[in-house]
Amino acid sequence: MIRILIVCNSLEFLISHRLEFVKKISTICEVSVLGDGSRLAGDKLKSHGIKIFYSDSARNYSSIITSGIFFNEIKTKVRDLEVETIIPIGIKSCVFCSLFGLSILGSKKIIAIFPGLGRIFSSRRFFIARFLLRFFFTVTLGQRNLFSVFQTFSDYRSLILCKTKSHNKPLFVRGSGINLEHFRSQSRSRSTNRKTIKIGYIGRFIEEKGILDFLALSEKLSKSSEQSFEFLFAGKLTSQSSKRVIARVNEVESNGTAEWLGFINNPQDFFGKIDVLVYPATYGDGVPKVLLEACAAGCYAVAYRSPGVEVALSNHRTGLILDEFSVRALEKGIRLFASLSGDERAAIVRNCLGRAEALFSEADVIDKLIRYIRSTERVERDSLQW
Repeated sequence: MIRILIVCNSLEFLISHRLEFVKKISTICEVSVLGDGSRLAGDKLKSHGIKIFYSDSARNYSSIITSGIFFNEIKTKVRDLEVETIIPIGIKSCVFCSLFGLSILGSKKIIAIFPGLGRIFSSRRFFIARFLLRFFFTVTLGQRNLFSVFQTFSDYRSLILCKTKSHNKPLFVRGSGINLEHFRSQSRSRSTNRKTIKIGYIGRFIEEKGILDFLALSEKLSKSSEQSFEFLFAGKLTSQSSKRVIARVNEVESNGTAEWLGFINNPQDFFGKIDVLVYPATYGDGVPKVLLEACAAGCYAVAYRSPGVEVALSNHRTGLILDEFSVRALEKGIRLFASLSGDERAAIVRNCLGRAEALFSEADVIDKLIRYIRSTERVERDSLQW
């Protein structure tokens, strides 16, 4: 049986985005996971027969020392577990595991699953760092033992600007996929004739995710005399939440312009409460899972443009993609939805369900990943024969 080491900086992310993939691959391979996270997350993975190794340095790369420790942990686990294949999931894990692709520590097979490189390459800060990372990733793509999985073609194109082609054909998947059955009941129960438009936000409370724009929108539209709007937001404050975000969340909750529902374990319940999802993230974030979930629940979405958003939404059919990153643009998008008739809103629900069924099935994504992993074995055999 093939031994696989999955490397991730967050066990919680692995559970929320790739649990079904890890469960399925563990039935055909011997799987171990190295990453940082809570014991609760680790126990959930262990319940599926997966070995867990905790790394305190996996999430913290703020210094050369912690980076070196994490790199050494990867090397040690690969050697001790006699791993044949490494699957890094997440940008930071892919950065470190790609060092294997340069044959510094051997020629183990690397199947890197990138959640979205837009955050690195589209940021206006640290131009030199962005350029070096782009160059580094591009060079590693040319290694014989590296296989890459991308969520958007934009990510791949941004790497090959350095004129280095990947040696192995990459795989493209539309995000992590979703369990359609979990969201279908919400689409069936959705009312398309409600007079009060319920607008929602769900996700991490960090500035890059657009929580401040959502809260500003709630204050602006709550004063509208033309239409009745209600705002709901779900999630929690974290160590990454800025002081400004914390202050605004508390302020908006106290003045009653938006209702904070706290952290929600089952997002399908949240989509049953709202008519429109607002996703005002200001950076490339792979293919946002929350948009796929909204689509499967038949929920209209308004989002700022990014490569991943363009994959998740069909503009004017399942949602609205905004080129202007502002509260004013969000307001226009919400008012456009409010002006639709009941029949037009019902058509949006049908469009969402059809798109989710055709493109975003989690089972289809997992099958595609499994087939790709198996195809790398054939590439390896053909290479040896040659």
